[in-house]
Amino acid sequence: MINIPINLAESGLITLFLWVLTGALGIPGSTIGIIIFGSLVTKISSLIQIIIIVYIAVVIWDIIAYELSSFFSKKFRKKLRKLSFFKDNEKKVKKLLEKYEFSIIFFTRFALTGLCQVTSYVCGFEKINRKKFITAVLIGELLFAILYSLVGFAVGTSLNILIKMVNNLAIAILLLLIAAYLAAYQIRKMRKKK
Repeated sequence: MINIPINLAESGLITLFLWVLTGALGIPGSTIGIIIFGSLVTKISSLIQIIIIVYIAVVIWDIIAYELSSFFSKKFRKKLRKLSFFKDNEKKVKKLLEKYEFSIIFFTRFALTGLCQVTSYVCGFEKINRKKFITAVLIGELLFAILYSLVGFAVGTSLNILIKMVNNLAIAILLLLIAAYLAAYQIRKMRKKK
């Protein structure tokens, strides 16, 4: 197996943490970042580190988003409505929260991730029960961290297996070509002797 090293010690974990935080702010790409980091690890212990860092980052930001929107309701909502990710989804999330409060908070953490940030803000604006919100976040974000980190790990493992197979195939083809060349050379040599 080809080991693709990743420095998870200092800068790697900080980079991952900050990358995930930007996604929690509504900037796209954090899920892809998690998958990329997951694909680079070759040890379960490193994968667990990634899961923990991702989990901490998303939970922290979900709670911050809830608290900010709860505390600064009117001014903060006006500012958020200027951003397309919020403006385009606020009404949809509000309707879903009215029908499926806990479930929608839970599922937006890992399955309906495009609505995750908006849901956190709207929950704060609507003063959704804090305990209910945090419970749904803790459970849903754990699934998010595990799921996407494992997807990356599986992709990396599959990629390493594929690279190994291609290397072995290339070596086999090269050996066959060398054998064919040597055989042709021997045949030519024997014909010259006759």
